Amino acid sequence: MKFTFGRSNRLKSKLILASLFDKGSLFVSKPILLRYTLTLASEASIQAAFSVGKKRFKRAVDRNLLKRRIREVHRLNQHRFLEQLQAGPYKLEVLYIYTDKTIADFQSIQNGMNAFFDSRLVLPK
Repeated sequence: MKFTFGRSNRLKSKLILASLFDKGSLFVSKPILLRYTLTLASEASIQAAFSVGKKRFKRAVDRNLLKRRIREVHRLNQHRFLEQLQAGPYKLEVLYIYTDKTIADFQSIQNGMNAFFDSRLVLPK
């Protein structure tokens, strides 16, 4: 199994990001807030975007550090969803938003995101 996070896995479309806020489901697990949508697709895939607020972390170095940590946890655990998504096949679009006020270490971010990875996605019919 490949643990990669390539260009095709990055969520960049402004329309899709806007639809995540309009129609997406919400999942909160400290220190991460997730917005996600599931849609039918030709093949199972996951696209993800990562956000850390400038209001809480003024220095770009801190924001980039947190985004790297969140991206790494996603990269290592995305295979947990791919097996579920093969059934449709479905496309999962996820936006990870960091909500804590302090810089968390890798382990605490991973513990917070494991609740989402351990949950069973409700697949649309």
